[in-house]
Amino acid sequence: MEVQSLTKRVLEYLRNRIITGELVPGQRLNENEIASSLEISRHSIREAFRVLESEQLVFSIPNKGAFVTELSNDDLLEVSQTREMIECYAVELLKRKEIKDFTQLESAIEVASNLSNPSTDDPEQYLEFHKKFVNFHFKIIEACDNSRLVHFYKSISLNLARYQFKGLRLPGSLETDQKEHQQILNALKIGDYEDAKNKLKSHITKRLHGASKISF
Repeated sequence: MEVQSLTKRVLEYLRNRIITGELVPGQRLNENEIASSLEISRHSIREAFRVLESEQLVFSIPNKGAFVTELSNDDLLEVSQTREMIECYAVELLKRKEIKDFTQLESAIEVASNLSNPSTDDPEQYLEFHKKFVNFHFKIIEACDNSRLVHFYKSISLNLARYQFKGLRLPGSLETDQKEHQQILNALKIGDYEDAKNKLKSHITKRLHGASKISF
């Protein structure tokens, strides 16, 4: 249990810093430095590296070590295409299951509407801001009540977050996202699933084009 707890601690530490860009793409992860910083054993760090590699946040080179996975327009396109597939299928599933309870989506929008941009350049503050702001999309998936769909979505969400995080400070992006989230929800509430899906596709495509303009 102690080893698992330590590994979880390392995972959260490294994931957050990869998403925020504190650990830059291509950077070698130094086991000794991480062990010293967190005051834990290298065994827990290696376990964390294995999980991060399965999440495609890290890649390893024999005899050289572990490195932060690169960002690229090709990878962004693949992640966005997968995201669109999952989220649009989720809308189809909501229709098929005749799910009408969207209170969690409404709550996610309300929370996001009350957020203020972090007043500092503290990556941790921006990370918490990001998690709350994109929670609307997670709630669409969770509303389907399909644990495997949730697991599949989470498998891409960490890499998606790296690109989303970079787009947080694009002028007008937050206001536009909030407006489009509300439009998607409105379509779902009146049962116009096709319109909800089209608005969702348009929303994801806009985010793709916006993120692709950012230098990686």
